[in-house]
Parts: sequence; structure tokens; C-alpha cells
Amino acid sequence: MKYLKSLVCLSIAIACSTARADWLSDFFRESADVVVNTDVIDHNAPTPTPGKPVYYLAVSAGYRDLGWSMAGQKMPESIDVLRMVTKILEDQGYRIAPSGQTPGIIILYSWGTFYPNPDPNTPKTYVAEIMKFLGSYKANAAYGPPNIFHPEIADLAALVPQGIYIMTFSAFDFASAQKGVARLLWKTNVSNSTRGFYLPEILPTMLTVAAPLIGKETKHPVWINPGKHYQPRIEIGPLKVIEMGIKLQTDKKSPQ
Repeated sequence: MKYLKSLVCLSIAIACSTARADWLSDFFRESADVVVNTDVIDHNAPTPTPGKPVYYLAVSAGYRDLGWSMAGQKMPESIDVLRMVTKILEDQGYRIAPSGQTPGIIILYSWGTFYPNPDPNTPKTYVAEIMKFLGSYKANAAYGPPNIFHPEIADLAALVPQGIYIMTFSAFDFASAQKGVARLLWKTNVSNSTRGFYLPEILPTMLTVAAPLIGKETKHPVWINPGKHYQPRIEIGPLKVIEMGIKLQTDKKSPQ
């Protein structure tokens, strides 16, 4: 409880300080900083190589509010997200398994928001959870007092008060799923501040710049600044969704 309150205060203080050198321009920004964090659990997971794609089954977990629910959100249509996901994964060597081709993995994806509770006096503030989602534990700050002098933690904490938009990709072994076992291979979290954008506006940028890091271990949360003149372009061809009768069950209490 004390740790959560301290982290809330830390986040607010950093957001109002010069924790990031470009904080003023960021306030009036026309672009965004995308944060990507990937954990590879099984290093033997199938990896695409030139001429050898990894075939997968796409499973949508849909829109999710991982933290405090905020009114007035604009969310992209599910079919639009599927089209974008299919395209950016294809560019990285992942292909939706065609008829007759057994997938190697299942990719479960979701999108939505992660807001802190605006009342810091409540037991559930979601601050620690947001920091963990962003990858704060990779700076050795997940299980102790926040280190406000650590620049990486300061940058991540600055995102917390405004909340973040999120996109997650979780890869599971297909053969294990057929036996009813959810064996996680890797997970990629993509995020961006909610300040100044609606998710349908910023999601193409988030996906485009994060694509090369999907499924690839990051030693630290990776910050990507596309620049204010960056215009994401995702050209989408005909979409074919192949149903394979697999229902993936995961532990809802597992960490973000």
C-alpha cells in the first residue's frame, strides 16, 4: 500500500518536472513516443527466417481496459485491428496458416487502455501494474522502492498519470494448445501515452514502429520516437480469416 502511494506520488512529480528533457515540446507534441517491451519465455520458439515463415493462428482478445475505465474513449473497429495486425506480422515473416497448413503458434492479441486510478488513496491504483507492463522490472525497480534517480524509471513513470494505450501480442505453442495447455512462448507489449491522441489515430504508428521488435527479446523497454513528420502507411490486401476450432484458455490472473 505504501509502495503504491509512493509510486503514484513519484509519477505525478515526474510528470510535472523535467524528467524528460523534451517535456515541454512533448506537451504540445504532434508525434509520440512508442514504448515496446518483449519477454521471450521459450527461446526455442519458432522464429521466421528469410524464405521460412512461421505460420500462426490469430486469436483476438478484443478491446480491454487493463486498469481504470475512462469514459469518452474512441476505439478502432475489430476488423481494422485484425487487418493491421495481419499486415505487420506478415512483414516480419509470420503468416496466417492457410487451409491444410498446421500452425506452429497461436498469436493472441488485444488492444485498449491502461489508466491509473485517479484516487491515490484506494488500495488499487494500477500504478505498479502499468510500470510492470512498460517493463520497469528490467531496470531492477519492480520489487522495491522506486528509484527516482534512474532515468529509465523516470521516463516510464512520466507516462503513468495520463495513462497509456496498449497493444499486446502473446504467442502460444499450437500443439500444446490442442491438448488444452497454454504454453506461452513470448509476449510483446506496445504502448503510447493517451495524451493528445485517440487510439484509432495512433495505433497504426504504434504497430508500424514496433513491428521489428515483436517476438524479439528487449533487454530494456525500447523507446521509439517516430518524429512529427512520420506518416505511417499500412497497405492492406484481401483478408482471409481461417477458423481452426481452437479455443485458447489462459490464466486471467497471470501478470501483464
